[in-house]
Amino acid sequence: MAKICITGCNGLLGQKLVEKCIPHYDVWGIGTKTNFVGSHKIVYSQQDLRNTEYTLRQLKLHKPDIVINTAALTQVDQCETQRELAYSSNVKIVKNLISGAVYGYQLVQISTDYIFNGESDRPYDEDDPCAPVNFYGNTKLEAEQLIQSAAIPSLICRTAVLIGTGRGVKKNFALWLFEELKAKKKVGIVDDQISNTTLAENLADMVLALIHVQARGVYHTAGSEILSRYDFAIQMARHYKFDLHLIEKKKTTDLKQSAQRPRYSGLSVEKFIKRFPSVPLLNVVQQLDFLKKQLSNSKF
Repeated sequence: MAKICITGCNGLLGQKLVEKCIPHYDVWGIGTKTNFVGSHKIVYSQQDLRNTEYTLRQLKLHKPDIVINTAALTQVDQCETQRELAYSSNVKIVKNLISGAVYGYQLVQISTDYIFNGESDRPYDEDDPCAPVNFYGNTKLEAEQLIQSAAIPSLICRTAVLIGTGRGVKKNFALWLFEELKAKKKVGIVDDQISNTTLAENLADMVLALIHVQARGVYHTAGSEILSRYDFAIQMARHYKFDLHLIEKKKTTDLKQSAQRPRYSGLSVEKFIKRFPSVPLLNVVQQLDFLKKQLSNSKF
Protein backbone atom coordinates (compact mmCIF):
# COMPACT_ATOMS: atom_id res chain seq x y z
CA MET A 1 0.00 0.00 0.00
CA ALA A 2 1.40 3.41 -0.98
CA LYS A 3 2.17 5.91 1.78
CA ILE A 4 0.64 9.37 1.62
CA CYS A 5 1.68 12.32 3.77
CA ILE A 6 -0.88 15.04 4.50
CA THR A 7 0.57 18.24 5.94
CA GLY A 8 -1.80 20.48 7.85
CA CYS A 9 -3.89 17.40 8.61
CA ASN A 10 -5.73 19.14 11.47
CA GLY A 11 -7.20 21.72 9.10
CA LEU A 12 -10.51 21.49 7.28
CA LEU A 13 -9.19 20.04 4.02
CA GLY A 14 -6.54 17.99 5.83
CA GLN A 15 -9.20 16.23 7.90
CA LYS A 16 -11.26 15.34 4.84
CA LEU A 17 -8.21 14.01 3.02
CA VAL A 18 -7.25 11.86 6.00
CA GLU A 19 -10.76 10.38 6.18
CA LYS A 20 -10.84 9.57 2.48
CA CYS A 21 -7.25 8.26 2.32
CA ILE A 22 -7.38 5.82 5.25
CA PRO A 23 -9.00 2.94 3.27
CA HIS A 24 -6.54 3.26 0.37
CA TYR A 25 -3.19 4.47 1.72
CA ASP A 26 -0.88 4.26 4.68
CA VAL A 27 -1.47 7.77 6.03
CA TRP A 28 1.13 9.94 7.74
CA GLY A 29 -0.32 13.18 9.05
CA ILE A 30 1.68 16.24 10.05
CA GLY A 31 0.28 19.02 12.21
CA THR A 32 1.32 21.58 14.79
CA LYS A 33 -1.08 20.53 17.55
CA THR A 34 -0.14 18.05 20.28
CA ASN A 35 -2.86 15.56 19.37
CA PHE A 36 -4.41 14.95 15.97
CA VAL A 37 -8.13 15.65 16.34
CA GLY A 38 -9.16 13.13 13.67
CA SER A 39 -8.68 9.41 13.18
CA HIS A 40 -6.17 7.39 15.16
CA LYS A 41 -5.67 5.05 12.20
CA ILE A 42 -2.71 7.06 10.99
CA VAL A 43 0.87 7.80 11.94
CA TYR A 44 0.93 11.35 13.30
CA SER A 45 3.82 13.78 13.71
CA GLN A 46 3.66 17.08 15.55
CA GLN A 47 6.25 19.25 13.85
CA ASP A 48 7.00 22.66 12.42
CA LEU A 49 7.57 22.23 8.70
CA ARG A 50 9.48 25.52 8.62
CA ASN A 51 12.34 23.72 10.41
CA THR A 52 14.34 22.56 7.40
CA GLU A 53 16.69 20.09 9.07
CA TYR A 54 14.01 18.34 11.10
CA THR A 55 11.55 18.24 8.19
CA LEU A 56 14.08 16.66 5.84
CA ARG A 57 15.05 14.12 8.51
CA GLN A 58 11.41 13.11 8.96
CA LEU A 59 10.77 12.85 5.21
CA LYS A 60 13.81 10.61 4.84
CA LEU A 61 12.63 8.45 7.76
CA HIS A 62 9.01 8.02 6.63
CA LYS A 63 9.65 7.88 2.86
CA PRO A 64 6.16 8.83 1.61
CA ASP A 65 5.15 8.18 -2.00
CA ILE A 66 2.95 11.31 -2.11
CA VAL A 67 2.95 14.52 -0.07
CA ILE A 68 -0.18 16.69 -0.13
CA ASN A 69 0.65 20.11 1.27
CA THR A 70 -2.41 21.74 2.82
CA ALA A 71 -0.33 23.61 5.43
CA ALA A 72 -0.57 27.36 4.92
CA LEU A 73 -1.45 30.67 6.51
CA THR A 74 -4.69 31.50 4.70
CA GLN A 75 -5.99 34.49 6.69
CA VAL A 76 -5.54 37.11 4.00
CA ASP A 77 -5.44 40.18 6.24
CA GLN A 78 -3.04 38.50 8.67
CA CYS A 79 -0.74 37.67 5.75
CA GLU A 80 -0.75 41.36 4.80
CA THR A 81 0.19 42.59 8.27
CA GLN A 82 2.47 39.70 9.33
CA ARG A 83 4.47 39.17 6.17
CA GLU A 84 7.37 37.29 7.70
CA LEU A 85 5.01 34.72 9.20
CA ALA A 86 3.08 34.48 5.91
CA TYR A 87 6.26 33.93 3.91
CA SER A 88 7.62 31.26 6.21
CA SER A 89 4.24 29.47 6.30
CA ASN A 90 3.44 29.65 2.60
CA VAL A 91 6.84 29.65 0.90
CA LYS A 92 9.52 28.28 3.21
CA ILE A 93 7.50 25.14 3.94
CA VAL A 94 7.17 24.55 0.20
CA LYS A 95 10.93 25.05 -0.26
CA ASN A 96 11.54 22.38 2.37
CA LEU A 97 9.09 19.97 0.74
CA ILE A 98 10.73 20.54 -2.64
CA SER A 99 14.11 19.71 -1.09
CA GLY A 100 12.65 16.59 0.49
CA ALA A 101 11.37 15.36 -2.87
CA VAL A 102 14.88 13.98 -3.42
CA TYR A 103 13.51 10.99 -1.49
CA GLY A 104 11.21 10.21 -4.39
CA TYR A 105 7.70 11.48 -3.68
CA GLN A 106 5.17 13.43 -5.73
CA LEU A 107 4.41 16.85 -4.26
CA VAL A 108 0.80 18.05 -4.40
CA GLN A 109 0.33 21.73 -3.56
CA ILE A 110 -3.00 23.32 -2.66
CA SER A 111 -3.10 26.83 -4.14
CA THR A 112 -5.64 29.60 -4.52
CA ASP A 113 -7.71 31.80 -6.81
CA TYR A 114 -5.98 34.78 -5.16
CA ILE A 115 -3.00 34.43 -7.49
CA PHE A 116 -5.17 36.33 -10.02
CA ASN A 117 -5.80 40.09 -10.00
CA GLY A 118 -9.57 39.91 -10.42
CA GLU A 119 -9.78 42.06 -13.54
CA SER A 120 -11.02 39.30 -15.84
CA ASP A 121 -14.50 39.26 -17.35
CA ARG A 122 -14.56 35.44 -17.56
CA PRO A 123 -13.49 32.51 -15.35
CA TYR A 124 -9.73 32.09 -15.16
CA ASP A 125 -8.12 29.18 -16.99
CA GLU A 126 -5.06 27.36 -15.68
CA ASP A 127 -2.80 29.12 -18.20
CA ASP A 128 -4.01 32.68 -17.58
CA PRO A 129 -1.41 35.22 -16.37
CA CYS A 130 -1.07 35.57 -12.61
CA ALA A 131 -0.83 38.94 -10.87
CA PRO A 132 -1.80 38.84 -7.16
CA VAL A 133 -3.13 41.99 -5.51
CA ASN A 134 -2.21 41.02 -1.94
CA PHE A 135 0.70 39.46 -0.06
CA TYR A 136 -1.13 36.17 0.53
CA GLY A 137 -1.55 35.74 -3.23
CA ASN A 138 2.10 36.65 -3.76
CA THR A 139 3.28 33.93 -1.38
CA LYS A 140 1.07 31.29 -2.97
CA LEU A 141 2.20 32.26 -6.45
CA GLU A 142 5.86 32.12 -5.44
CA ALA A 143 5.25 28.64 -4.03
CA GLU A 144 3.70 27.57 -7.35
CA GLN A 145 6.64 28.97 -9.30
CA LEU A 146 9.18 27.21 -7.09
CA ILE A 147 7.41 23.90 -7.60
CA GLN A 148 7.07 24.36 -11.34
CA SER A 149 10.77 25.19 -11.71
CA ALA A 150 11.89 22.18 -9.66
CA ALA A 151 12.63 18.92 -11.44
CA ILE A 152 10.19 16.88 -9.34
CA PRO A 153 6.85 15.14 -9.96
CA SER A 154 4.28 17.73 -8.91
CA LEU A 155 0.64 18.74 -9.06
CA ILE A 156 -0.87 22.13 -8.20
CA CYS A 157 -4.56 22.29 -7.28
CA ARG A 158 -6.02 25.80 -7.16
CA THR A 159 -9.22 26.25 -5.22
CA ALA A 160 -11.44 29.04 -3.85
CA VAL A 161 -13.53 29.86 -0.74
CA LEU A 162 -13.26 26.55 1.07
CA ILE A 163 -16.30 25.78 3.22
CA GLY A 164 -17.41 22.93 5.44
CA THR A 165 -17.35 21.56 8.97
CA GLY A 166 -14.57 19.83 10.87
CA ARG A 167 -13.26 19.11 14.33
CA GLY A 168 -11.74 22.22 15.87
CA VAL A 169 -11.26 24.03 12.57
CA LYS A 170 -11.24 27.79 12.14
CA LYS A 171 -14.55 29.35 11.11
CA ASN A 172 -14.89 29.61 7.36
CA PHE A 173 -17.22 32.00 5.56
CA ALA A 174 -20.15 29.58 5.42
CA LEU A 175 -19.97 28.54 9.09
CA TRP A 176 -19.63 32.14 10.27
CA LEU A 177 -22.57 33.19 8.12
CA PHE A 178 -24.69 30.27 9.32
CA GLU A 179 -24.07 31.07 12.98
CA GLU A 180 -24.80 34.76 12.54
CA LEU A 181 -28.04 34.24 10.63
CA LYS A 182 -29.21 31.48 12.95
CA ALA A 183 -28.67 33.85 15.88
CA LYS A 184 -30.74 36.46 13.98
CA LYS A 185 -27.82 38.87 13.76
CA LYS A 186 -27.49 41.36 10.92
CA VAL A 187 -24.58 40.80 8.57
CA GLY A 188 -22.96 42.99 5.93
CA ILE A 189 -21.91 40.92 2.92
CA VAL A 190 -20.07 42.24 -0.13
CA ASP A 191 -21.51 41.91 -3.60
CA ASP A 192 -18.28 42.83 -5.41
CA GLN A 193 -16.14 39.79 -4.51
CA ILE A 194 -17.03 37.00 -6.93
CA SER A 195 -15.62 33.48 -7.04
CA ASN A 196 -16.40 29.79 -6.68
CA THR A 197 -17.31 28.30 -3.32
CA THR A 198 -15.87 24.84 -2.65
CA LEU A 199 -17.04 22.18 -0.20
CA ALA A 200 -14.03 20.61 1.54
CA GLU A 201 -15.20 17.02 0.89
CA ASN A 202 -15.66 17.81 -2.79
CA LEU A 203 -12.17 19.30 -3.03
CA ALA A 204 -10.69 16.22 -1.35
CA ASP A 205 -12.42 14.02 -3.95
CA MET A 206 -11.00 16.14 -6.78
CA VAL A 207 -7.46 16.07 -5.38
CA LEU A 208 -7.53 12.30 -4.87
CA ALA A 209 -8.94 11.70 -8.37
CA LEU A 210 -5.96 13.59 -9.79
CA ILE A 211 -3.51 11.68 -7.60
CA HIS A 212 -5.03 8.35 -8.64
CA VAL A 213 -4.10 8.95 -12.29
CA GLN A 214 -0.74 10.53 -11.37
CA ALA A 215 -1.77 13.85 -12.90
CA ARG A 216 0.86 16.55 -13.26
CA GLY A 217 0.76 20.30 -13.79
CA VAL A 218 -1.96 22.73 -12.72
CA TYR A 219 -5.68 22.06 -12.26
CA HIS A 220 -8.48 24.28 -11.01
CA THR A 221 -10.36 22.27 -8.41
CA ALA A 222 -13.33 24.22 -7.09
CA GLY A 223 -17.11 24.21 -6.92
CA SER A 224 -19.02 24.45 -10.18
CA GLU A 225 -20.79 27.74 -9.44
CA ILE A 226 -19.34 31.26 -9.46
CA LEU A 227 -21.17 33.95 -7.50
CA SER A 228 -20.71 36.89 -5.15
CA ARG A 229 -20.44 36.53 -1.39
CA TYR A 230 -23.76 38.38 -1.14
CA ASP A 231 -25.52 35.98 -3.51
CA PHE A 232 -24.14 33.02 -1.54
CA ALA A 233 -25.56 34.54 1.65
CA ILE A 234 -28.97 35.02 0.04
CA GLN A 235 -28.96 31.39 -1.15
CA MET A 236 -28.06 30.18 2.34
CA ALA A 237 -30.80 32.26 3.95
CA ARG A 238 -33.40 30.94 1.51
CA HIS A 239 -32.19 27.35 1.76
CA TYR A 240 -32.12 27.33 5.57
CA LYS A 241 -35.18 29.60 5.93
CA PHE A 242 -33.32 32.41 7.67
CA ASP A 243 -34.54 36.02 7.55
CA LEU A 244 -33.36 37.62 4.31
CA HIS A 245 -33.66 41.06 5.88
CA LEU A 246 -30.70 40.25 8.13
CA ILE A 247 -28.40 40.46 5.09
CA GLU A 248 -27.19 43.91 4.11
CA LYS A 249 -25.39 44.45 0.81
CA LYS A 250 -21.93 45.98 1.20
CA LYS A 251 -18.96 46.93 -0.95
CA THR A 252 -15.44 45.74 -0.26
CA THR A 253 -14.33 49.31 0.45
CA ASP A 254 -16.86 49.46 3.30
CA LEU A 255 -14.98 46.74 5.18
CA LYS A 256 -11.65 48.58 5.34
CA GLN A 257 -9.68 45.33 5.22
CA SER A 258 -5.89 45.32 5.45
CA ALA A 259 -5.45 43.37 2.22
CA GLN A 260 -6.91 44.15 -1.16
CA ARG A 261 -9.17 41.48 -2.65
CA PRO A 262 -9.58 40.58 -6.32
CA ARG A 263 -12.99 41.63 -7.61
CA TYR A 264 -13.53 38.54 -9.75
CA SER A 265 -11.50 35.38 -9.18
CA GLY A 266 -13.79 32.72 -10.58
CA LEU A 267 -11.94 29.58 -11.64
CA SER A 268 -12.83 27.65 -14.78
CA VAL A 269 -13.06 23.95 -13.89
CA GLU A 270 -13.53 22.73 -17.47
CA LYS A 271 -10.11 21.07 -17.60
CA PHE A 272 -10.95 18.93 -14.58
CA ILE A 273 -14.46 18.11 -15.80
CA LYS A 274 -13.18 16.94 -19.18
CA ARG A 275 -10.69 14.58 -17.56
CA PHE A 276 -12.97 13.38 -14.75
CA PRO A 277 -16.59 13.52 -15.97
CA SER A 278 -17.65 11.03 -13.27
CA VAL A 279 -16.45 13.23 -10.36
CA PRO A 280 -19.28 15.64 -9.49
CA LEU A 281 -18.39 19.28 -8.86
CA LEU A 282 -21.04 20.61 -6.51
CA ASN A 283 -23.03 23.79 -7.03
CA VAL A 284 -24.09 26.02 -4.13
CA VAL A 285 -27.42 24.29 -3.45
CA GLN A 286 -25.69 20.91 -3.32
CA GLN A 287 -23.02 22.33 -1.00
CA LEU A 288 -25.68 23.79 1.30
CA ASP A 289 -27.57 20.47 1.33
CA PHE A 290 -24.41 18.66 2.37
CA LEU A 291 -23.56 21.26 4.98
CA LYS A 292 -27.06 21.10 6.45
CA LYS A 293 -26.78 17.33 6.90
CA GLN A 294 -23.42 17.76 8.65
CA LEU A 295 -24.83 20.36 11.03
CA SER A 296 -28.20 18.70 11.65
CA ASN A 297 -27.32 16.88 14.88
CA SER A 298 -25.95 19.88 16.71
CA LYS A 299 -27.22 22.96 14.90
CA PHE A 300 -30.80 22.34 13.74
